[in-house]
Amino acid sequence: MFKKLSFRLSFFLMVILGTIVTIFTIYLINDRSDQLKKMMLQKGIAAAQTGAKIMGVTLESIVENGNYTKTGLFNDSLTPIPLPNSILTQYKDISEEDIKNIQKYHYKNGLDLLLDTLILDIQDEFFKDPEVEFAVLCDNQGYTPSHNSVYNHPLKGNYRSDNDSSRSKRIYYDKNTANNTTEPYLLYVYQRDTGEEMWRISSPVFVKGTHWGSFRIGFSMKKTQEAINGLKKRLILMMSLLLIVTVILLNRVTAFMMKPLGNLHDGVNKVAKGDLSYQIKVKTDDEIGNLAKAFNKMTSDLNEYIVNLKETTATKERIQSELNVGKDIQKRMLPHVFPPFPDRKEFDIFAIMEPAKEVAGDFYDFFFIDENRFCFIISDVSGKGVPSALFMVITKTLLQAEAQRDYAFNQVIGTVNNALSENNDTAMFATTFCGILDLSTGDMEVVNAGHNPPIIGNSTDGYKYMTLDQNIALGIFENFKFKVDHYKVNPGDKIILYTDGITEAFNPEAELFSEERLLELISKTNHTSSNDLVKNIRVGLKKFTKDAEQSDDITILAVTFNGKK
Repeated sequence: MFKKLSFRLSFFLMVILGTIVTIFTIYLINDRSDQLKKMMLQKGIAAAQTGAKIMGVTLESIVENGNYTKTGLFNDSLTPIPLPNSILTQYKDISEEDIKNIQKYHYKNGLDLLLDTLILDIQDEFFKDPEVEFAVLCDNQGYTPSHNSVYNHPLKGNYRSDNDSSRSKRIYYDKNTANNTTEPYLLYVYQRDTGEEMWRISSPVFVKGTHWGSFRIGFSMKKTQEAINGLKKRLILMMSLLLIVTVILLNRVTAFMMKPLGNLHDGVNKVAKGDLSYQIKVKTDDEIGNLAKAFNKMTSDLNEYIVNLKETTATKERIQSELNVGKDIQKRMLPHVFPPFPDRKEFDIFAIMEPAKEVAGDFYDFFFIDENRFCFIISDVSGKGVPSALFMVITKTLLQAEAQRDYAFNQVIGTVNNALSENNDTAMFATTFCGILDLSTGDMEVVNAGHNPPIIGNSTDGYKYMTLDQNIALGIFENFKFKVDHYKVNPGDKIILYTDGITEAFNPEAELFSEERLLELISKTNHTSSNDLVKNIRVGLKKFTKDAEQSDDITILAVTFNGKK
């Protein structure tokens, strides 16, 4: 059998292919394992940094709501809580060192009751992640006022149970973590006193610019390794199946190619001329006969493929047509007649929205709340395509409906955020800037929900980015307390809103347009109207990106305040 050319060729090809697949599988396993580990670590780092920001905002709210002064919030005096004899007498078969360890951990602080109420649910939200072993807020001493619910149980007299599940009100001091005020996070391999080995990720918590403590995440190394091992098994199985299938196909193809093909000449010529109905008559069951049958099947499949291709093309054209209709409907949902209020001389407004795909996730809107108060909005929904467009429509509708109710501004934004967060299983969100300008006074209220900072100014005094309190994007989680900023807008001032499709646009050299270039472009050009300003920005962006493909929706809105006329 080894003397046959077809067998030898198949054998050597299978050896080469097996070697290549084996090497590639090893590389793929190592590469994907490293990527999975990095991805899970990045998830833990992001969770720690997000938790730190949320805790900072929560602690600041204590001061702002008058529950505590800033000095009181930083009062880190701790009172030891002696372990009751009734508990100690129940501990059996444990060392004196273990007794000392559990005795020294329990303390109390004046903030405990308030923080238990405020931060427990937030910490437990992070704890829902299966890779997270703990997620806690610690002050500069390492004191943990409230642990996750599963570790927040009272002492019961069972040492193992108490050490595992009664970990609140303890000190977990770490010098590096306590002193870290510059690094966005610290990452350690950490062995807990209960035996688990994990990554401990901590991010500093600041309250009104002062370092208060840290938010710490314990990320399971065991579960990460289990995920990596599962990935390895799946990759080995997939590559093994791929090798088997490829070897089978290779063997068949080699067998066909090594046999005489003369009798197929006429059939090949006829098919080449377009006669796909031609079938080779097969009278033998040898290799030539098998190849002829395969050839006949190929012509039949080709006929079927052409039919399917026509149907697929028609379906794609229909979908494209429907998307174009959706794009037109979406554009008409946005204000598109300019000037929109020609009889109102107190201000001038202009806006554009250019989707990167058929439909967009960006939007802008503006409307009057009453005779003098004018509301204007810009928003960027996460993701792209149809899902983002649907989320955009919901967000726009909710914002306009709630703003018209004339509630307190932060209540309006909070209500919209709660509605978007409810049942948001897809985890979509919308970065949003919303402003209300009193045209009679120039007083302006703004809420920035995770959006790019707007630019304000005029040609005489120059332009600058607005300094605003940061809030989370709409739709991330419910009951967030949004902060309202106040600005005085002078006659002649312009307010420029934009989405990150502007500042994150790339040129062919892979350079970002950036916030600096945007500010420079606006500052160097003398704009007589909002229309001129928006169009100049678009032209400047086009010159920068040249023929680079648009990767994100582009939206710009400009308001010029003329003052009371």
